[in-house]
Amino acid sequence: MSKAFVNEDAPVPETDLQRRELVDPAQNYMTPQGLANLQKEISQLNPSDSRYAPLDKLIKTAKVIVPEKQFSDRIIFGATIQVRGASDEIKTYKLVGANESDISAGKISFLSPLGKALLQARVGDLVTLRSPRGEEELEIMSIEFKPI
Repeated sequence: MSKAFVNEDAPVPETDLQRRELVDPAQNYMTPQGLANLQKEISQLNPSDSRYAPLDKLIKTAKVIVPEKQFSDRIIFGATIQVRGASDEIKTYKLVGANESDISAGKISFLSPLGKALLQARVGDLVTLRSPRGEEELEIMSIEFKPI
């Protein structure tokens, strides 16, 4: 393909494996289900597979947090949160580890812009999410700690 048709300034899509390698071992929090998913994945790999070593490192450095054993009146790792946006739509998010995020399932990383905006907020607080689309104010409607 001609270089004329390649946008070299376009962001390169981040693969799942690359995203996993970006996690700082000091902040490698995950839920029990997240750890179980990684263990299942690695069990299907040969140790010589290029994905094996990064997965093994994530598993060995995991700091497993059991959401239903968390107690706080603030949003912390493992919380299930309901927020109301400007359109009055209520959305539910679960604050999980970077390697477990799945926005279609409402699972957001505590390291994501939304996760960072929500951290430490209480019910009734207004938080501001800054994104490429602009700023959005979210009201915290509820905080629960239940299995994810």
